[in-house]
Amino acid sequence: MFGVAVERGYFAQNPVNGLRRTGPEAADELDPDCVPNPAQVARLLAAVKALPGRGPHLYTFFGCMYYAAMRPAEA
Repeated sequence: MFGVAVERGYFAQNPVNGLRRTGPEAADELDPDCVPNPAQVARLLAAVKALPGRGPHLYTFFGCMYYAAMRPAEA
């Protein structure tokens, strides 16, 4: 991205050359005891949906996370 800015003359040199970044360590293991079963999820989602204001939005967000089996890093 900065390479294009340098080519177009916005920067004299690329300010991020040589910058190294490593992502945070992520645990790929999942503890099955921490995952709610489908009945628990249905109750949790119903409770979230009943919240005033952003409840319906959070219902959709958490429902997608659960039913897509997304890990926190993927959400």
